Amino acid sequence: MTEDSDDLTSLFHMLFAAFNARDADAMLAHCAPDIDYPDGDKRLRSHDAIRHYWTEQWKHIDTKDDVTDVRRLIDDQWVVSLGQVVRNMHGSVLSRGRFEYVFHMQNNLVQRMDIHPL
Repeated sequence: MTEDSDDLTSLFHMLFAAFNARDADAMLAHCAPDIDYPDGDKRLRSHDAIRHYWTEQWKHIDTKDDVTDVRRLIDDQWVVSLGQVVRNMHGSVLSRGRFEYVFHMQNNLVQRMDIHPL
C-alpha cells in the first residue's frame, strides 16, 4: 500500500468516526465545499445542506457505521465497505445493513459519494 493509500484509508476512518460521534464539522472537514452527496432520490451539494440533513436526522435516529474495508477502485475512486446499525432514540434497533460507499476524491477531499446496499 502506498503512502497516499494509507493516508486516504486513515481519512475514511476519521470521516466515519466523526459521523459516529455526530460531529458534522469534523466530518465535513474531509469534504469539498461543493460535495455531491446522496439524499434518497435527490442530491445535496454543499456543507450547509449536509450539516442540516444530518443534524435533523440525528434528532430522530442514532446511526453507527463501522468501516470493514477500504479499497481503491480506479484513479480517485475508493470503496468503503461498512456495517450499519440504525437505532431509534430509545436504543431499539430499527435496521442493520451492509453497504459500500463509493467516494470520488479530489485533493484528498470527498467530491462525491454514492451508496450501494449489499
